[in-house]
Amino acid sequence: MRVTYNKLVRGRVPEIIGQDGHRVVTRVLDDDGFLAELLAKLVEEAREARAAFADDLLAELADVL
Repeated sequence: MRVTYNKLVRGRVPEIIGQDGHRVVTRVLDDDGFLAELLAKLVEEAREARAAFADDLLAELADVL
């Protein structure tokens, strides 16, 4: 079964996933693509913080940071 995740990854995440026997395909974004994805992630996390209940707000704000 093929699963596609359009996510930014850092560190050794692809390597760790590959160690579990999964095939990992990655690509390196150019500067403009990377900036666009970072800004999209910031908006996603900010929306989650905005929708969070008080108990979860601190964790969501940490994700924004």
